[in-house]
Amino acid sequence: MNRAAKTIQNLITLPLCMISVGLLGCAGGGQSGGGGPQSSPDFVLSLSSTSLNLGGGSSAPISVTVTGTNGFTSAVTLQISGLPAGISYSPSAPQVNPGSSLTITFTATTGAPPSQGNVTVTGTSGILSHGVTLNLTVKSAPVLSGIFPPSTMVGVAQGGISLAGMNFTPSSTVLFDGARGNAFFESSTSIQLQLDLSVSAVAKSHTVQVSDPSNGNSNVLTYDVYSPQAGPLPFAGQPSLPFNQGATEQGTLADVNGDGRSDLISFDEAYGTNAAQMSIRFGQQDGTFSTPALNKVALTNGMPTKVLPGDLTGSGHVDLILIYQMG
Repeated sequence: MNRAAKTIQNLITLPLCMISVGLLGCAGGGQSGGGGPQSSPDFVLSLSSTSLNLGGGSSAPISVTVTGTNGFTSAVTLQISGLPAGISYSPSAPQVNPGSSLTITFTATTGAPPSQGNVTVTGTSGILSHGVTLNLTVKSAPVLSGIFPPSTMVGVAQGGISLAGMNFTPSSTVLFDGARGNAFFESSTSIQLQLDLSVSAVAKSHTVQVSDPSNGNSNVLTYDVYSPQAGPLPFAGQPSLPFNQGATEQGTLADVNGDGRSDLISFDEAYGTNAAQMSIRFGQQDGTFSTPALNKVALTNGMPTKVLPGDLTGSGHVDLILIYQMG
C-alpha cells in the first residue's frame, strides 16, 4: 500500500473511534447520574366528612385519619381551632398513630347560639404540621322556659300541662322521663302535653324536655307530683276578708291569739231559736283548725252583716268590730 492510500485509511478510522468512544462515554455518564435525592417521611391528614351539623344539646362524631408516607411512623397530635361559642370536643388532647383513625365527638350546649363557619383540625408531629377544614353548622335548639301547672298533689290528675319556651317546631317532641309523650304543637312558643292518669298516682319528680330531630334538645325542667305535708308553715289565710261578702254569717279570718296563724271566726244561728252566736277556732301548725276555743257565744244584737278585724286600741291584740244593718 502506498503512502497516500494509508493516509486516507487513517483519516477514516480516527472519526469512527471518536464516535465509539463518545458513545461509551455517554453511556457511562448515564449510569453514574441515576441516583437523585430521597423524599422525607411525612403524613396526610383526612376527615370522614368535611361538614358537620349540630343542634343545641346534641353531639356528633367525626373520624380523623393519619396516613404515613415515606416511612413515617411517629404519633400525630391533633388540635382544633375556630370553635364557636358553646361548642366543645372530646377527647381534649387527641393523638393518632399513622395508619389509624380517631373519633372526635363535638358537643353543643343547650343554649349554644346558631352559627356557621369553618373549624380547622391541625395535626402536628415534630416540625411537620398539616391542617384540614371542617364546616360546622350550629342550629337553634328548643328552649323550655316553663311548665304550667308546674306540680300537682298525689291523686289530683291534671290531664295535661302546657309547655312554654321558644324554637319549637311541628317536628318537636316532648320527652317525659326520657320517653316520648303525647304532645300537641301549638306554636313556636307553646306545646301541650297530655298526661296519663297514672302520673298523679305516685309522688315523684318527673323530667320534661323538648326534642327536635333537626335542632337538638332543650334544657330539662321538672314536673312534681307531691304528697301533702304537715306544717311548720302557718295557715295562709287573709284575715281582713270575710268568706262571703253576701253572707258574712259564714265567718272571717284573723289572728286573734297572736301566734302568727290565722284563726277562724264563724257565725251561725242556734238550732230552734235562731239566736245569733259566734265561735272561734285557732289555726294549727299543720294548717288545720282546732276545736272551738270559744264556742257558740250568744250575740245579743243578732247576726252581723260585716265583721272587721283589727287592733283598734293599740294593745297588740286583734279586736273585732261587728257591723249591723238596722231596718
